Amino acid sequence: MNTLKIFHLSVGSGALREICSSVDEFQALLKDPQFIYDEFVPHVISSFRESEMALGEGQLYSFKILPIFGGEGSIDNIAPCDIEVHFSIFGQMVEQTQSLEPGTPIGSVDLQIPKKKLWWKFWG
Repeated sequence: MNTLKIFHLSVGSGALREICSSVDEFQALLKDPQFIYDEFVPHVISSFRESEMALGEGQLYSFKILPIFGGEGSIDNIAPCDIEVHFSIFGQMVEQTQSLEPGTPIGSVDLQIPKKKLWWKFWG
């Protein structure tokens, strides 16, 4: 049996949580309509597509302003974004601010722009 831990990373909130602990378990979850609805929010993605917000290759839907920084969960705060930019920039922002008390004013964050493509790749 092929085992590993599979996590869900919410860059919007900075939360990381374990979903399951094996490939078999994940494949079973992918057959569960409620899991798909909750984790992949197809109803939300449909609304983005209906608004003609198309994704290009290597893009995902991303917040313009992260919810942890006061961004809304509305379609007006969503835009297509390069997957590398999304995870790199927002990851750095969350990392640098996660220890602050809620409501703490943030004057700036120090962002490092990646010089090369990340080594990982999603399926395929």
